[in-house]
Amino acid sequence: MANAIIELKDLVFRYASATEPCLDIASFRAEAGDRVFLYGPSGSGKSTLLGILGGVLAPQQGEVTILGQNLVTMTSAARDRFRADHIGFLFQQFNLIPYLSVFDNVLLPCRFSKRRMQQALAGGATLHAEAERLLSHLDLGPALWDRPVTQLSVGQQQRVAAARALIGRPEIVIADEPTSALDADRQAAFLQLLLRECDEANATLLFVSHDRRLATDFKREINLSTINSVSHEQEAV
Repeated sequence: MANAIIELKDLVFRYASATEPCLDIASFRAEAGDRVFLYGPSGSGKSTLLGILGGVLAPQQGEVTILGQNLVTMTSAARDRFRADHIGFLFQQFNLIPYLSVFDNVLLPCRFSKRRMQQALAGGATLHAEAERLLSHLDLGPALWDRPVTQLSVGQQQRVAAARALIGRPEIVIADEPTSALDADRQAAFLQLLLRECDEANATLLFVSHDRRLATDFKREINLSTINSVSHEQEAV
């Protein structure tokens, strides 16, 4: 069996204000290059799980092993550094910096991670050249690159967020409902672009959505309820 890029064992997470856990996952794993579509209704714990995988949240019990490192044993600062180096996040609301240009938003991960910067520079490319490559592959032309992101459409902002998540070739890309603001045609087009970029980088993609129509191009489709033993009647986020 190939080495796991992501592996969870006996994970239990409970918010401080809750009396019962919202996640109780005996096991989960993903390998290099995996394309995992994780679905479930609102309130089923999808975003909580992503926060744990990204090291933003720490479980009360269990192991969260990412690229061979157990995030549970790390300090909060160490988890932050690890996330910056190895994980590209694509958020539902994009979380772009409104006063920065398209280019500067894409390059942000390279400012916070020396490793991501070195990866972006591999092969003799400059940071700007790598940002240009990603933006072009995601169908954002040069006329947009120096504009503030607030001047872009929702679909264009989404692709800027994708380029930011992908720059520096992180081993893992986590996408949290990134297509929810788009119509069906734009959802499909964006998803093909994202999958192509992840394929080129051999990145493990964990794509979370409540919309199962998007699952057809993924190697694995997982209902969160099949790995989370907490009842759907428990409140989760």
